[in-house]
Amino acid sequence: MTWGYRLFLDREPESDDVVALCATAAGTSREIRRIFLSSDEFRVRNPAGAGGDTLSGVVLAELPFGGRLFVDLRDAAIGRPIITGEFERLETDWIRANVGPGENAVDVGANVGYFTILLASRVGTAGHVTAIEPIPSLTRLLRRSVAENGFGAIVTVHEKAAGDRAGSVDLVHLTLDAGARNSGGSHLLTAAGIPPGHQIVAATMCRLDDLPLPGRVSFVKMDVEGSEDLVFAGGRRFFREHRPVVLSEMHPGQIARIGRRTPADFITTIEESGYDVCDLADPSVTGAALVASGRIRTLLCRPKPA
Repeated sequence: MTWGYRLFLDREPESDDVVALCATAAGTSREIRRIFLSSDEFRVRNPAGAGGDTLSGVVLAELPFGGRLFVDLRDAAIGRPIITGEFERLETDWIRANVGPGENAVDVGANVGYFTILLASRVGTAGHVTAIEPIPSLTRLLRRSVAENGFGAIVTVHEKAAGDRAGSVDLVHLTLDAGARNSGGSHLLTAAGIPPGHQIVAATMCRLDDLPLPGRVSFVKMDVEGSEDLVFAGGRRFFREHRPVVLSEMHPGQIARIGRRTPADFITTIEESGYDVCDLADPSVTGAALVASGRIRTLLCRPKPA
């Protein structure tokens, strides 16, 4: 982690405590790279990208499971890992092994649609995928990819933010045009205000409880930059009636800032919704251990037996 500061930010870390906290939160080398490359400080220090990197433009990436996806080459945290086949490998493998033909799925925080296209390729014409993504520049690419793969009949895209209420909300967003290197960093506006270079995107928030769906949903993927707790709060009836398996990112720092509750509260919310929760990478990690380290995790949430 210390060398990450030196290589990506050209400086020493503030303290040993900061190094330990970052290393604990990241957990993997891939996540460490993502944190540095998507940081505002990296963007300011490297306006043209690392090492004079000037790659830009939208390209069509061939996906490891056979689909195709439009991505922006400037997106170092999401677009380029998709191109190289390094994006969310563990989650990809789990979905390929556990989601099958005829199922209905919901992709909450769809971004450019990597998991939407993966899920559509798994559920086929007998199933359906509902994608929720509030950022217009991302939904444009998502819709292009849906059309490119011929999935128009089995994918519904909602240009909305999922949360705990219905209505208008403000999102904080740093565009790729403004130098962002992570298209997935948008989040709800908080009392902290607008970071330098960011802009406000007016969006409509919806609740999972109010979402029109084609039938029983068996799987949900969720990655909404700290709003995951709010999505569960706005989907109490949805989770009680559909009982889907859920893969959800848990970013402790973001949940505390955006959801206004502690990561432990988030785990409690999921469990009280009738779920057993563990770390996807290490199913032996459950309960309080999920939040003790402060690490960013992908949670595997399975409905408790009736």
